[in-house]
Amino acid sequence: MNARYDNRRTILFMNLYTEMGGGEYAVYNLVKEMDKTRFRPIMAFNRRGPFVEKVEEIGVETVILPYPTVMLKRLILPRVFLDVLQASKRLSEYAREQDIDCIHCVDVLTLLICARAIVRSSIPVVYNVIFFYEWTRMVMFNFLAIFLVKKIVTNSQAIRNDLESRTMFLSGKTEVVYYGIDSSRFRPAVNGEANKLRNELRVERPAKLVGMIARYDVWKGHLTFLEAASIIRKSRSDVKFVIIGGLLNAEIITPLRQYYDSVQERRTSLGLDQDVIMISHRDDIPELLRGLDIFVCPSKREPIPLIVFEAMASGVPVVAADSGGIPEQISHEKDGFLFRTDDSASLSKAILTALDEKNGNRAMVQAARTKIEQQFSVGRFVKDMEKVYGNVMEMAA
Repeated sequence: MNARYDNRRTILFMNLYTEMGGGEYAVYNLVKEMDKTRFRPIMAFNRRGPFVEKVEEIGVETVILPYPTVMLKRLILPRVFLDVLQASKRLSEYAREQDIDCIHCVDVLTLLICARAIVRSSIPVVYNVIFFYEWTRMVMFNFLAIFLVKKIVTNSQAIRNDLESRTMFLSGKTEVVYYGIDSSRFRPAVNGEANKLRNELRVERPAKLVGMIARYDVWKGHLTFLEAASIIRKSRSDVKFVIIGGLLNAEIITPLRQYYDSVQERRTSLGLDQDVIMISHRDDIPELLRGLDIFVCPSKREPIPLIVFEAMASGVPVVAADSGGIPEQISHEKDGFLFRTDDSASLSKAILTALDEKNGNRAMVQAARTKIEQQFSVGRFVKDMEKVYGNVMEMAA
């Protein structure tokens, strides 16, 4: 049915990347579970990729529009800026054709591309801030959001506090909506279930398996993890470490390749080639999480990592840095362990404590899963976002 004859409200989700990271999985969960009798989600991409395929598999509409994906600093180049203007014109025409009622953006570049459609068709925008912005991005976002954005949703209170302390005239537009996960997919291992990760890595018990799961990004803390592994190796020979994650979007975000190379070089210089196993990007994260004895999130300034929620739901003790939005997820020594951010000695101590707290860990992991089920379910996340969309469109009517 054509959108103009459909009683549902049409929401256009603008996506800058087609690889699957934590932010992309959050949007995937949202469009998968949202009430299709009330809302018609359309996912816009600039090329095909894994994200496109996943949403098409669940029957969500997609559209491929030729808009650029570049770092913001490249907008000063005339050719790039012209590409953005042309993309904005095409997007505006598409928005009129589909009678778009609301636009969901997660990046300053997509907001800029949508500007023409927003102004010409008076389309309200919900903008999701999902990481800490550097000053250049913050200034550009502040200017655009004053005129173009109806509601700013942050995924943690830490992001909201940072945003409001560094911008002007936006505090009345912001609210926090925490991510949610499907605890039926992310669940504890059951007796007799094969340990896929151990079998793949050929790590037999009683050896302990400690791992982190993260794409290669400069704030993810891979080097801190490696340094902590080096410390632990000196006192424990029964611990193996694994890093799971890929180098995503490096053709666009050019510093990522240099960061990836620095991680590989540090692993070798610490003599950890045999003790820290490296696995590239994977889609079977629920099975891999269940194979760990300890999950580590060593990020330096993480907004609120979806993977921590997933580990908590999977019955795996979590050790995580005490910065960003992570303390909003974990209560120290109640449902996980926190360590001093960017401090490998503090991380190694926390891992060793988690490895030794057998009886305490059982209570912690149960408390963690209960917290997920009660506070961070995908159902709660979807309902909160549906309320945001409904309010924004009602205000714009």
